[in-house]
Amino acid sequence: MRILSWNINGIRTLPHYHPWSTLKTLEGILPELHADIICFQEMKTSRKGLDRQTAVPQPYHSFFSFPKSKGGYSGVAVYCNPTAAVAVKAEEGLSGVLQPNPPLPLHGDDHGYVPSDLIALDAEGRALVLDFGLFVLINVYCPNDASDMRMTFKMNFNLMLHERVRILISEGREVIVLGDINIALNPIDHSEGSLEDKEKVFWNHAQREWLRNWLEPVGPMHDVIRHSWPNRKGMYTCWNPKISGRDSNYGARIDYIFVTAGLLPWIQGGDIQASVRGSDHCPIFVDLHDEITLPSGKRYSLRDALHGGLDERGNPCHDAPRLAAKHWDEYSAKQTLLHHFFVKSTIPITSRHSFGASSSRPVECEPTAICVPPKLSSLHTPDSATTACPSSLGTLRTIPSKRKTSPSMPNSVASIRKTISSSKQLKLDQTTLSSPLSSSPEGFSSSAHKSLDTNPLTMPITMSPVLVGLPTLQPRCDLVDDSDGSQTSPRSTPVGGEDPDSDSARAPSLSEAPQSLPSRSKHSNGKSNANTLTWAEILAPLKPPCCTVHGEPAKEFKVNKPGPNKNKRFFICSRPVGPGHDAGNRRRPREHVAPQYRCNFFKWASDVQREHRPQPNETTVNDSSTSASVFHFGTRAGCSSPP
Repeated sequence: MRILSWNINGIRTLPHYHPWSTLKTLEGILPELHADIICFQEMKTSRKGLDRQTAVPQPYHSFFSFPKSKGGYSGVAVYCNPTAAVAVKAEEGLSGVLQPNPPLPLHGDDHGYVPSDLIALDAEGRALVLDFGLFVLINVYCPNDASDMRMTFKMNFNLMLHERVRILISEGREVIVLGDINIALNPIDHSEGSLEDKEKVFWNHAQREWLRNWLEPVGPMHDVIRHSWPNRKGMYTCWNPKISGRDSNYGARIDYIFVTAGLLPWIQGGDIQASVRGSDHCPIFVDLHDEITLPSGKRYSLRDALHGGLDERGNPCHDAPRLAAKHWDEYSAKQTLLHHFFVKSTIPITSRHSFGASSSRPVECEPTAICVPPKLSSLHTPDSATTACPSSLGTLRTIPSKRKTSPSMPNSVASIRKTISSSKQLKLDQTTLSSPLSSSPEGFSSSAHKSLDTNPLTMPITMSPVLVGLPTLQPRCDLVDDSDGSQTSPRSTPVGGEDPDSDSARAPSLSEAPQSLPSRSKHSNGKSNANTLTWAEILAPLKPPCCTVHGEPAKEFKVNKPGPNKNKRFFICSRPVGPGHDAGNRRRPREHVAPQYRCNFFKWASDVQREHRPQPNETTVNDSSTSASVFHFGTRAGCSSPP
């Protein structure tokens, strides 16, 4: 039997990765993981956000724990195959209903704040406890220590986990703790743990000290994956996707499977699945023997110990506990779902005739957004009229109108068709981007003349001055003379703080008078050729610069973080990150930088575009004019070989 743990970083993003994208739903993904007990961390959803295939995938028993107040944050889940194992009991959180006696001591922060009780530590949906008889499984997602404000919360959560396991062991139970612990235990578990500047301060970490004291030989827990691979390097389970750490295996091992000593005879082995994509973490698993021999000589089956198996009807021998999602009201046929009101059904409609007689007939309603029963002829009066209105599904349905009809009122269906045909004619007659470059002296095609003259729907539309041949306002340009008497490229005076070198500021100069626009004739003047080259320069892809240290073309990225630079593009070194890569002067001294990995080259795409702009007398972009103005150790940026 296999037990698998995986921090999926969002249940909705998992089907977007290959090969899970070919399966679409979680009901098809779970069997491909080839595990009997599957534990997920960071579900990042809520009970309302689950669909049926995710909440109760067949044939699994599913259990969830969600944050109490934060939506799309944290959350853990456990899926069990009842043919292999059935949970006897299930519990959400680590604290339980009552606190331990005596109460668990909690640590306070620098300001003296201590959580009032253990319930506050369980409010983020970070743990599930399942009793399988042979062992108690704890699926946990420990907080990270990215900020000092969360350091106290993380330490108290770890102490609560430690105490819960201690109580279970004191009761004679075997325990499996697995999930994202968010701690790199040893230097071998971190890509920079062996560096000289990191090795000195590696053990100065409170959470790392707690974890070492919890594991053997000091504590009761055993790291089964490290036991299977004691000297294996690069066995990392988490990588930073922002720096593409997975490509160069620059990461850390922060996902673990811990077991107590009594379960070691059942352990067959454990490993990581670094090749499986779908998250910034990779799955980890442990395999258990199907059968072992006890010291007394008796053979003990794992399926019997975990209450697994099916009866003669093919149903699980034991039902899931109350916490399972199959017992939720929305999935146990105790609650009517909203989509049941929109399915195809037969509705008896009664129509009354004279003398009080009534007759009923079934009427079928199609599943639409609003199911409107057909209007009976007996309810129709001469004073009512019907008006056709288009529905959201593209069909026409009739609704009663309170206004009286008049001979002067046009037919609504004919008016709708006339409006649609007029709009189609407008779309066909409107000018395209190539119209200013045509040979028409007015700057627009004859179809535009016809549309303006004959179609009244085009009259209110305000046309651009370029399209109707009106003069445009030109920005003021100052020509600066060089020392040799040549003139540099004109720079537009910024209006309202606009960048004079941006494409939006240069576009008016390309759309001046119609007579200066390039035509399609064989004989073109120099100014038309210059405008054509300028348009080609704007639409052409930007040539990446070369980094300063390696002299290799840089890689382009886009800013996704909210702020003033959102959606701006920039270039950095294209080499992968690695141990000792250049992370900046603040994070790593110059003498500890490894030159074979990524350097600290950075340049905005707007600066690169400004440097690649040709001069007025140039017809091609010269490589010598693309030298950058960014310096690195006294070297000018460019594609030349580094010294």
